[in-house]
Amino acid sequence: MPYRQWLCMSGFAAAGGTIFYLLQLPLPWLLGAACFAFLWKWISKQEVQAPALFKPAAFILLGTYFALYLHVDTVLETAPILPVYLPLSMFMIVMSLFLGFVLSSRFGLHQKTSMLGLIPGAPSAVLMLSEKHGGRTASIMLLHSIRRLLVLASLPLLILLFAQEGTASDSADLLRQEAPGASYWWYLLPGLALSTGLLHKSLLLPAAPVTMGLLILFGLNPAPYPEIVLASAQLLLGMYIGSTLKRAELSSIGKHAFSFSVFAAAFIAFSVLAGLLLATLTPLDPLSGIMSMTPGGLLETGFAASEAGGNPVTVMMLQLIRFLLVFYTLPLLLGWYFRSTD
Repeated sequence: MPYRQWLCMSGFAAAGGTIFYLLQLPLPWLLGAACFAFLWKWISKQEVQAPALFKPAAFILLGTYFALYLHVDTVLETAPILPVYLPLSMFMIVMSLFLGFVLSSRFGLHQKTSMLGLIPGAPSAVLMLSEKHGGRTASIMLLHSIRRLLVLASLPLLILLFAQEGTASDSADLLRQEAPGASYWWYLLPGLALSTGLLHKSLLLPAAPVTMGLLILFGLNPAPYPEIVLASAQLLLGMYIGSTLKRAELSSIGKHAFSFSVFAAAFIAFSVLAGLLLATLTPLDPLSGIMSMTPGGLLETGFAASEAGGNPVTVMMLQLIRFLLVFYTLPLLLGWYFRSTD
């Protein structure tokens, strides 16, 4: 592991977060770190990926933060949204496949690559399908990275347009208020829960957030989440995202990058319209509706909702439901289509 190189990238990413913070841009530590990590790779011409520890560490820290929003009312208010959310999500999945098909037909991009590249999230399902049906896996992962960066780039504008009254997050301010009996000792329990990850790898990421969420639901009061921990978690996630986009792969698919970006931007625009429709038909506010339909980036969209006064727990629950929908329906859908066309 080239520690010196990724330490340099980390310093550059932290500087980017600081600059974005001083400029008072939305999601400064996350977006600043992602942009400057990729910029450092481009300038230095070194393909250095952030350590694998960065992603799970960010997920654990941010997941625990979002769990502080959890309460019984939030869980109950998600259920009536599902009859509208599930058909809309299926429509968006089909729309992504259609746009991918049009992209391959009009611009000559490999069909399986373009269709799988536009799928909203669930990279594990996409990888499985790519390997099974002969897709170009490296190119597909690159296209997913481009789409994710476009989502990140769109977040500041969406926050500016749809932030709730009071922005700067009245909901986030609630997390900073000390309740009677609030204590930092409660944070030790999610920390201890991480030991379950040693027993089973799949439990590593959900152990801490689920434990903290259960504490909240049972009426315990953790002290306000430390701001420096929240900023550090965003920096880790931003560096991981920025480092996943590889220069060599970008060059190999360069002639299709612009056309794909246009189609990905169109798909993001469709998701915004779907989010507004979801907000119109359900009790969700517009920003939370949009963040729930945005293609990919569960933690990023959840954090955007929390910073702009939306409902981050509902957003993350709906994003997770769509992930499961993609994971379990997409293999059946595309497996049938690819078999019929091969």
